[in-house]
Amino acid sequence: MSDKDGHLRKAEHNLKFVKTFNLENTKYLDWAAVAIFYTACHYVDAYFATTGKLEFVNHGQRNDAVEDELSPIARQYLILFRAGHDARYKPYRVFSTRDLMDYEAVHLAQIENYILDLLNKLSS
Repeated sequence: MSDKDGHLRKAEHNLKFVKTFNLENTKYLDWAAVAIFYTACHYVDAYFATTGKLEFVNHGQRNDAVEDELSPIARQYLILFRAGHDARYKPYRVFSTRDLMDYEAVHLAQIENYILDLLNKLSS
């Protein structure tokens, strides 16, 4: 998916999935962390689709591009990247409800707001 609008639709789709979790009671906080990360991933890919820099071979390349071109949200993005990675590959990693609430309401919200504002400015 290399178009901005497709990535925005996928981000919205993923966010709707995240909202289905009752973070207070779910046993699947790890999957919520993964979904939150991939929501952020699609927001940044929506931006990169407008720059022609969308053909990343791996997450490391995307992470570098985020640090280089989206520095105001790089910290938030990398926090979500690490959480998503840990959820997938580190069975000993335990997430708390507070972690997930912060991932969604703080880090993801900042990424979403920044990217949507940036895209709006680019289209004006």
